Amino acid sequence: MMPEDAPKKPIDKSRRAVILATVGIVVILGLAVFYVALVAPLRETHRIIAQFPHTDAADIVKRLDGPESAVRRLATYLRLPRWMGTDPVVAIEILRWIGPEAKAAVPALVKTLEDSDTNVRWSAAEALGHIGPVTDEVMPALVKTLRDTNPNVRWFAAWALGEIGQEAKTAVPELKKLLVDPSGEVRVIANEALEKIRDEAPDAPSEAP
Repeated sequence: MMPEDAPKKPIDKSRRAVILATVGIVVILGLAVFYVALVAPLRETHRIIAQFPHTDAADIVKRLDGPESAVRRLATYLRLPRWMGTDPVVAIEILRWIGPEAKAAVPALVKTLEDSDTNVRWSAAEALGHIGPVTDEVMPALVKTLRDTNPNVRWFAAWALGEIGQEAKTAVPELKKLLVDPSGEVRVIANEALEKIRDEAPDAPSEAP
């Protein structure tokens, strides 16, 4: 055992310099990989979708390498924090245009139903109405959105459920509550949604010729 008062071995400065240089290189390479793999593609996505509506949705999807790639890239884009300068409303609009093929983006859209920006929330509700109930989380999320504090968001949530039709029958109790909503527009769309769901029900009476 080394005695306590034994002189300590001096630190090899050259070895420390090599270690620090190696760590620095690893960090730089890691940042470079991160940029190439994530940041650069997302900046490119932002650049492309920023051209909407001057460039139509079909062309933007083409520039994003087709529907499948566009859905994947836009879903990732929606998950980015707002401080990064993203424009979720435009991304959602492109997904709305894609329609049912945008199934992979549904989890990201459902999450945006709770965004602090009302424009984002109603845009997401509208997009989900166009895409349809392709996952189990869509219906509960839209039903919850019927209780949003903003009437525009409630309107689009009710509209989306009406577009979904028969598969939205579990939303009927909440839609009925909107028949006495303070907003007249919300009351009207809630009634229309209930009629669509009822008319599409298998046991709905057929109209007389």
